[in-house]
Amino acid sequence: MTNLPSAILAYRDTTKGSPWIVTREGLQVIAERTRNAVSIAQIATELGMSPRTLDRLIATDEDVQDAIAMGKGSLETEVVSLILESAREGDGAQQRFLARNVLGFRDTGRDSQTSLGKQQPAVQIVMPPPMSDDQLEAMLVSYRDVTPPEDDEPRKQPARRKD
Repeated sequence: MTNLPSAILAYRDTTKGSPWIVTREGLQVIAERTRNAVSIAQIATELGMSPRTLDRLIATDEDVQDAIAMGKGSLETEVVSLILESAREGDGAQQRFLARNVLGFRDTGRDSQTSLGKQQPAVQIVMPPPMSDDQLEAMLVSYRDVTPPEDDEPRKQPARRKD
């Protein structure tokens, strides 16, 4: 008894431009295995081709590219959901990870110009220590008071130097 799948996932067809054709079932396998973070080499083996052949198909076949993108998109959504759940439960490391990698916050530098172009301004992320609900409420009271100071005089700007 052989260990072949019940459906044909990919086959060679020398009458068309590409010697390999991935079937609808093969595209579903690619998307599902990518969603489960299976390596390209393992996916190629399941399709009955070499990893190099699958790499060529990924570079040239839009259907294969779409299947990979769908699988990666599903995996990304799942991973971000798990990280977000941990962050909402108070995991500071996950909160910082989300702020930096999903929202693009940075905690070093200011509007710097690099070989990659203008960089975003820095955002300093400071996590408060663990506290009870009463302690949190007491801390937030001071931030809720937005009454302007008594000093209503406009501030004078320093004179600019003429060069």
